[in-house]
Amino acid sequence: MLFMLDVVFAHTSPDNLVAQEHPEWFHRGPDGRPAPIVEEWWDVVSFDWSVPVPAMWDYLVGVLQRWADLGVDGFRCDVAAAVPVEFWHQAKAAIAKIKPDFTWLGESSRADEVEERRAAGIPYQTDADLFCAFDLLYDYDFYALWTRCVTGDAPLWRYYEMMRLQGTVVPARRHKLRFVENHDKLRICSLCPLSQAKAWTAATAFLVGSMMIYAGEESTDPAVRAHWPSLFDSDPILPSAPPQQPEEKTEQHDFPRYVQQVCALKKHEAFAAGRLSVACTSPAVVAVQHPSCPSKPQRRRSLVGVFNVAGTKPGEEFELPAHLVPISAVTSTVLAECGGDGGGSEQWLHSVGDPPAWYCRVPQSAVVLECELSTVPQWFESPLF
Repeated sequence: MLFMLDVVFAHTSPDNLVAQEHPEWFHRGPDGRPAPIVEEWWDVVSFDWSVPVPAMWDYLVGVLQRWADLGVDGFRCDVAAAVPVEFWHQAKAAIAKIKPDFTWLGESSRADEVEERRAAGIPYQTDADLFCAFDLLYDYDFYALWTRCVTGDAPLWRYYEMMRLQGTVVPARRHKLRFVENHDKLRICSLCPLSQAKAWTAATAFLVGSMMIYAGEESTDPAVRAHWPSLFDSDPILPSAPPQQPEEKTEQHDFPRYVQQVCALKKHEAFAAGRLSVACTSPAVVAVQHPSCPSKPQRRRSLVGVFNVAGTKPGEEFELPAHLVPISAVTSTVLAECGGDGGGSEQWLHSVGDPPAWYCRVPQSAVVLECELSTVPQWFESPLF
């Protein structure tokens, strides 16, 4: 297990020792006292990053060095966009001397937040800025659109078109941290039914990048999965009692196992140096993760995922566009339907005729199959591409 520490350098508590000893390092309010740079953040005071202050920068880098000396494996940097990227460069160089194999995760910001802060004259970093220093950034750039897709208020193709665009702007060897919920956002089960929440969990893990499971997301208790935990009060996530009898076992009780399957899915070799393509978004999302190996296409061990994120009636059958998903054989089922073994792969994907036409069945939530492809799969056509 690796240990990542949460670091907050955009702001701190008013009673923090640093705020008491070095008020000159902080943004000042109308009364000349340390204050938050964003008015709604009434419970904190913000460091003043508008001009470099060598003593402050050295002090904060020293804090990071101490934790790296103690064995921390990475930092999750809160509101990283509010801190100059030059500071992150300085900090990263200092930590590399202690522990070269270190992970930097930045809590980047939504596009509307960047726009709003900059309009108010507050220096704020974009993803393009932060990726110069960070290995991973939060997947916030299209979060608002994703939320509208979850609730059915925006077409799915628009979100996946943006995911394709995102893949063209994220630098090589840098990634997005994928999630369906976190401490600042509503739990997904408060936005859609459980079956769709499961589908979105799997579909999100299927994207390129790392996957975060938020505490309680895997709970068997529906009240826990729909409850937005408090940031400031004791709000424990208690374990749920297991079913007393086998017949009492439900989709709710199987959900933790499903989350485990989704996490295991990310370790498949197709993700190691893979490429994502999405063939269609209706009646279900059909996506392909395939290795980037132009030679020996007949030996590609690719993953084909079918995700019922829109809540389409399960069992509906539809033909896959052959030029987008060039399947030559289906070898195994990697992720099965929650609550059972999912049946054989032919239950979800089968061919008819010669040359074969491949037909797919809509699952209740999600199914992922390992397939051999004859050529490189393609994306669906969209206005942007």
